[in-house]
Amino acid sequence: MTLRVRPLPGSEGLRVEVEDTGPGVPAEQRHLLFRDFVQLATPGAASEGMAFGTGLGLSIAAQLAELMGGRIGCDSEPGQGALFWVELPLPAAPAARLAGPQEELATPPLPATAAPMRILVADDVPANRLVARAMLTSAGHHVTCVEDGAAALAAVQQNGFDMVLMDLQMPVMDGLEATRRIRALPPPQSHVPVLAVTASAMPEQVEACHAAGMDGHLAKPIDRETLLRMVQRFGEQRGKEADASPLVPAMAPAALLDPEVGKALVSDLADAAPAVLQQFVAELENGRDSLAALMATPDTEAIRTAAHRLAGVARTLGAARLSEALDALRQAVAAGEPPLPGLITARDVLEETLPELRGWAQRVEAHAAPGTGPGGEASA
Repeated sequence: MTLRVRPLPGSEGLRVEVEDTGPGVPAEQRHLLFRDFVQLATPGAASEGMAFGTGLGLSIAAQLAELMGGRIGCDSEPGQGALFWVELPLPAAPAARLAGPQEELATPPLPATAAPMRILVADDVPANRLVARAMLTSAGHHVTCVEDGAAALAAVQQNGFDMVLMDLQMPVMDGLEATRRIRALPPPQSHVPVLAVTASAMPEQVEACHAAGMDGHLAKPIDRETLLRMVQRFGEQRGKEADASPLVPAMAPAALLDPEVGKALVSDLADAAPAVLQQFVAELENGRDSLAALMATPDTEAIRTAAHRLAGVARTLGAARLSEALDALRQAVAAGEPPLPGLITARDVLEETLPELRGWAQRVEAHAAPGTGPGGEASA
């Protein structure tokens, strides 16, 4: 068996080849190589009718290659061995500096604002779990992986996590139902941030995620920089909440829409951004009407449901002031306090937020350029 690694011609990246001298793979069977647990016959081998199984290794390798933007394949002629190859578009890394006699090379530490977090990854595809684990552990986070929504719910009930990455399409219990049940748990488990991880960025899919109580959306294949940026953002929010104290002087009001959060959201949504932002506008307009109706006839359960739904949208948009008002309303309801003052405040902040959100959505639609933030500027 021979292993070769060489640059991809004409572009940045690597081609890895593994060549053997076995019986080869007939052309009509090569498309089966990268499926799970396939038995392939090898005509012409020493024992006619001999078969071999591919197990999960090649299937996982194919999924990893796809997630990294590459491709995998096999070239073979019966009786002349097989050449398995994978091509990965990897940018060139800067030259490594050799450590001196008294120096020791180590993994760079996390930035001071990115403290290690306990993260639960729920996905039924082994390759997806491996990729997410590798991205997160390389940044210093502690990762637990489960294969379906029911296991995710049980893990959240039994352990303290700082964040959950939740795939949507899973057996036993899907990600939407698992999130709804997590939100029904008693605090603090019910407050854990849940990010949807899905290949679909259609407006109705994103809306379903928020309606279930999810806090954000990550598109597949996961981009490492986007993932770590979102993890850091939620980690910083957690730190601010932990540091909050009545003895701390009051801070200036939070921005209606955070440009940095907006840039990240539009970048994640790519071409779907204009439609999704219009969906958010409609969601908040409906929320404004719901809050107004509840002011006339307060209903505790209806207030809790409306505030929870709107809070998920607000956090996704980076609408910090609206998030704070809705959280205060939810806390007042949970404490049995009169909800009217909180309803009035939440409705007023929502009225302030809507014009900025409409303007942002219009600019994104006009420019049709991923990376345009609430301030109208384009991200790098």
